Amino acid sequence: MGQTVAVVLAGGRGKRVGADRNKVLIEVAGRTVIEWSVRAFATHPAIERTILVAHPDDAAELRVIAAAYGEVAVINGGAERADSERAALDHLRHDITAGALDAVLIHDGARPCISAPLIASTAAMASECGVLPALPTPMLATIEQGVLQPVDGRLVRAQTPQGAPATWLLRAYDEARDEGFTGTDTASYLEYAGFTVQVIDGEQSNLKVTYRQDLDRAAALLQ
Repeated sequence: MGQTVAVVLAGGRGKRVGADRNKVLIEVAGRTVIEWSVRAFATHPAIERTILVAHPDDAAELRVIAAAYGEVAVINGGAERADSERAALDHLRHDITAGALDAVLIHDGARPCISAPLIASTAAMASECGVLPALPTPMLATIEQGVLQPVDGRLVRAQTPQGAPATWLLRAYDEARDEGFTGTDTASYLEYAGFTVQVIDGEQSNLKVTYRQDLDRAAALLQ
C-alpha cells in the first residue's frame, strides 16, 4: 500500500516584484504563479491531498483557481508564514492523529517551476524523516584585516517543498507554539523539536519569484 501524502501550499501576500497585488496571482506563461504550483502537486500521483493557504483578501480568487484541480481545499492563513502553516496542520489534525496521513509537504506557492521528480523524491522521503531540498551557495568569505578569509562549512540555499512524517510536523509546530519558538522554515521547526532533517539536492529551476526578473526566468522555464 502506498504512502498517503498531503501538501500545504503557501499563497501569502508577497509583493516584492513591484506589483500592486499578491505576487502569486501574477500571470506567467499563461497561468498565475500559484496555479502553476497547484497544478504541479494536485496532478502528481504521489500527492493525495492539496491544501492551499490563502490570505483572506485573496481567498475568493484562489478558490476559483483551485476549483479547476479537483478537491483542493482553500483555507485562511495567519498573520505570519508559520501561522499559516500551523493553520494548515490544524486543518489536517484529525486525519494526522487518526493515522490517515503518513507525511506532509509544505511548499512556497511562489515557486511555480517545481518539477515532478523533486515532488516525488521529497514525498518518498518525508514518510521516513524530515526532508529539505537545497543548493550549495558560492563560496563566501569575510574580510579580516583587509584579507579575504573563506567561511568554513558548507552553506546551502534552502528550497521547498520541505516535509516530514505528519505526526512529526504536528508535534513540532505544537511545541513551537507552546514554547514561543519562531523558526525560519519548516526544517527549523523540525530541528527545534529534535527531529532529523535530511538535506537532498534541490534544483536550479526551482526558483522563488521575488523580483521582477524572476518572472521572466520562470516564464522561460515554464514555456
